[in-house]
Amino acid sequence: WFGFAYDVDGESAAAGDDITGFETLTLSSYDIDGGGGDQVYMAMVLDLTYPAAVSCTLPAGYVETSLGEDCNDSDVSVGPAGLGEDCDGNCLSGDAPVAIIFTDNGVYDSECSWNITDGDGNIVATSDGNQSGTDTTQHCFDFAGGCFDLNLFDAYSDGWGASGGLNHTLTVGDSAYTFEPYAGSSVSGAASNADNIFSHVIGGGCVTACADSAANNANFDADIIDNSLCTYDYVQGCMDSTACNYNSDAEQDDNSCTYAETGFDCDGNCLVGTFTSISVREVASWGSTYSLLQYGGSWDLVDLSTGSSMVAATSDDESLCLPDGCYEISGTSGSGPTYPFGYSIDGAAYVVPGSTSGSDILDLGSSCTFGCTDSAAFNYDSGALVDDGSCIAVVQGCMDSTACNYDSAANTDDSSCTYAQANYDCAGNCLTTPLEITVTVCTEASEVRLTGPWWSWDPNGGPVAAANGDGTFTFTFCPAPSADMEYLLVVDGVQENLITAPHPDMDGDGYGDMWDCATVTDYWSYANRVWSVGSGNASVTYGTCGSCSDVYGCMDVTACNFDSTANVMDYNLCTYPDSGFNCDGVALCSLVDEDADGVNSCDDCNDSDASASVDLGCGCGEPAAATGYDCAGNCLADADGDGICDEFEVDGCTDITALNYSASATDDDGSCEYSTAGNPCDYVPTGLSTDNVIHNRVRFNWASATVAPSHYMIRYRPVGTNNWTVITAGTVNTNEFNGTSRTRWWMSPGTTYEWNIRARKLNADGTVNCQSAWSMPDQFTTLPECPNLENLSVSTEAIWATFGADVSASEEVDVWQTRAKLREVGTNAFRYVFGDADGISSTKGNFEPSTDYEWHTKAWCTGNVDSDGNSDPMYHSGWGEYAPFSTQAPCDKMPYNFATTSNNAQTAITMSWNTPLTGAPDHYFLYLENLGTGDVYAWNDIPGEATSKTKYNLTPGEYAWKIRGACGTEGTSWATTFSQPIPYTLGGAKLENSSVANLDVYPNPSRDIFNVTFTSEEEQTMTVKVVNMIGEEIFTEELTEFVGQYTKVIDMNNQPKGVYFLEIITSTGGINKKIVLQ
Repeated sequence: WFGFAYDVDGESAAAGDDITGFETLTLSSYDIDGGGGDQVYMAMVLDLTYPAAVSCTLPAGYVETSLGEDCNDSDVSVGPAGLGEDCDGNCLSGDAPVAIIFTDNGVYDSECSWNITDGDGNIVATSDGNQSGTDTTQHCFDFAGGCFDLNLFDAYSDGWGASGGLNHTLTVGDSAYTFEPYAGSSVSGAASNADNIFSHVIGGGCVTACADSAANNANFDADIIDNSLCTYDYVQGCMDSTACNYNSDAEQDDNSCTYAETGFDCDGNCLVGTFTSISVREVASWGSTYSLLQYGGSWDLVDLSTGSSMVAATSDDESLCLPDGCYEISGTSGSGPTYPFGYSIDGAAYVVPGSTSGSDILDLGSSCTFGCTDSAAFNYDSGALVDDGSCIAVVQGCMDSTACNYDSAANTDDSSCTYAQANYDCAGNCLTTPLEITVTVCTEASEVRLTGPWWSWDPNGGPVAAANGDGTFTFTFCPAPSADMEYLLVVDGVQENLITAPHPDMDGDGYGDMWDCATVTDYWSYANRVWSVGSGNASVTYGTCGSCSDVYGCMDVTACNFDSTANVMDYNLCTYPDSGFNCDGVALCSLVDEDADGVNSCDDCNDSDASASVDLGCGCGEPAAATGYDCAGNCLADADGDGICDEFEVDGCTDITALNYSASATDDDGSCEYSTAGNPCDYVPTGLSTDNVIHNRVRFNWASATVAPSHYMIRYRPVGTNNWTVITAGTVNTNEFNGTSRTRWWMSPGTTYEWNIRARKLNADGTVNCQSAWSMPDQFTTLPECPNLENLSVSTEAIWATFGADVSASEEVDVWQTRAKLREVGTNAFRYVFGDADGISSTKGNFEPSTDYEWHTKAWCTGNVDSDGNSDPMYHSGWGEYAPFSTQAPCDKMPYNFATTSNNAQTAITMSWNTPLTGAPDHYFLYLENLGTGDVYAWNDIPGEATSKTKYNLTPGEYAWKIRGACGTEGTSWATTFSQPIPYTLGGAKLENSSVANLDVYPNPSRDIFNVTFTSEEEQTMTVKVVNMIGEEIFTEELTEFVGQYTKVIDMNNQPKGVYFLEIITSTGGINKKIVLQ
């Protein structure tokens, strides 16, 4: 035997000793084969005198000896020996056997196990694994004389006995230990986890003593600490006066101070708020509750006023002081919807606010404020803690009711408001009565202007008429002028001359004698048109007071030969009847009784009949028509077509069921009154009808209610569909609603709908008290969609643009009005273009050159026509998508270096210039005027390559000419401005070189300043100016009666680089010089 650490018959022995003859061998460890390494630590007593044929079978986990497998080989019923026992059940150590009985009184006992360890941690007794039912075990250890730890284990990690919910009892010897159910932590793991182990000190040999180091009887070897046994040299106690257990008699602080929990006083009362216990669980549908945290759930309690969490939420149960406030309790189950989150307040029944997760509001002290908590909502309430579902979505749009695009549904202004032009409404209509002057041009024309004193008689200074596409042009003044307007017409740059207009020459002097269109005239030198305030719109013909094809005739309606087709009055043609006769030669009746029949001749319809028959208006001898009727008995006026003449109509209540029914009333005036007794829900609405129907709008109508409800419910749907759209009519409150109509927008065009209505009555709290049955249905069909214009086009020339757009080819609707509006890209200032039923064809001016614009159109369709024949203004297409267009750059083809010469006979003037530095234009416009007579000579198509023009057959006098270059091939709009007038005296003294001498400009070129010097050798009035390439004046100085040396510094530092011209103009001529700014 190769043993060690053993004794024989109580005597110590060592390895290798001969133990023959000894009776007992007590082993604490042994080595099976003497090789070491496989030693087994155990407590065993071997009977060396026992027959060799008998051996002990050890419990599982122990090394079997060579003595055999059973305590009694001959009796297989004898089991193995117990821990520390021989085969007779005697304790080998001599200790008394200890009976251990485990009794469970609940379920899930298989989760529980135990062991007993000595002071060195050695296991002296253990369960056979997990318990099941009642277990009785006997072990050998000195329970009465030793001190041991009883350790309890929970394999499932939910606390000893927690699942069963009942007590377990472990009896060791004569001591019984009862363990109440305990909910362990949520930490899962093996039984060795400290959160799932519960130890208890047991045994009769345990030392109980004081372990306080401050005591004079402290025993730090005590198994069980009981500081109530301590004795001290000084009075012990808590010496902190803020502690709950402060002892004013204490002489030595014993670290026993206890303090109130945060938020509580020493008696456990809340310092602020109310003591509140909160429990959270997973709540099964059958009512059982389970730990929320253990199964992966979570929860929180949040103060909504601060957003702060009020609990640590590390336990299923929390107790705290909650001040009055508004709180949200929320949680999520880790086990899904079968075990949803639930909570209990102060022991009340568990509340389950959701399926898996949920939340509730706790309102303590009515502290919650309700409102919209969505910061993105229109009615966001920053003071609201709880959302009450009242949030209203932000609807952006124009909120200015005076704007053209006012959106009544908008609640947030997005600065998109657009406004009508001054004096116009949003549809482009003049707000006041406009003046329209329509001009007929007998030949083809591209531009028609006005000129007159308002425009300094500049033929290019007045407004431009809009082309109507039929050879006529219209000027529109909105508002109409407030003073009389003298004017003449200018067509393609040529001003009309009414002196030579085609009028009848009554006196043979070669001039027309009818000056009805030329109010301001001296009949030989000029004749001008005048529009007078209050005279209304005018229609005129260019160059004449008549028309393009004058028809001469008698225009006197009293004449016998009045000619309704004539447009020029010729008094010579008029013939008149003789006095007392008509145009047929029949004598006029007299006011005397010529035949003595008692009836004046004018009233006698049968003068040959002595009995006389008087025509009272309905024929000779017929009775006169009754008052209000014609001779046939028909009403002279019957506006409503009911057969009752308007003058005999009687307004009143015509409903016989009304309280104030009037039998004499012929027209119902809406004054009927009805009994208000009864329940409105007993009356099904009647009299359904619709009107004001357009493509996207309808007005629902019904008869006045017998008893007024709180409001009505209207439902509608397209015929053939199943889903109703339901709307209310009237404010949803308890007040009576007596309305009989409701307008609805957002309908679909070209759709047949059915609809009906019911009455509803509300309770004071807003809930429905009752409602009537749905009425019989009614149908209506919305108008087809009003299509927008098509084929939008824009052609531009300089600052002019011609707009074109066609009405849709749709045969479903007719268009009665079209409009366009345009703006510079990136701005909101609009201009309008007015079209007609055929679309848009219009030219607009005054655009900025080299600028990007955009425009879109809108069409108004014929529909929902009123009694005056006007279509509904809301039946339109809406504004379409924008289309872009751009204007050209300014024309820079300005000639320069002007000169004027004449022939020897002084009957012709030659006007010369240099080709523009930017190249030749397409053509030139040249204007020559005799300043003495006012005669004007104009050329509109001088080729761009030309550099001079001569005018012959002139008479001596003062002249002035001006010129401009045109970049475009058509019209006059894309051109430079006219040059300054260049004076010239034909037949008199010319500007000699000696009148302006020694002209010098330096430096030239220059980067900023130019020094100009010259000498005026005689007194003269002159103008010094600098102009750019397009004729704009940069610098001007007038010199009156100037003579001598002129010196000037002209600063052009702020001007763009380029070519400019210095011009010196006198009364008899001019000089110009090119200067260059670098």
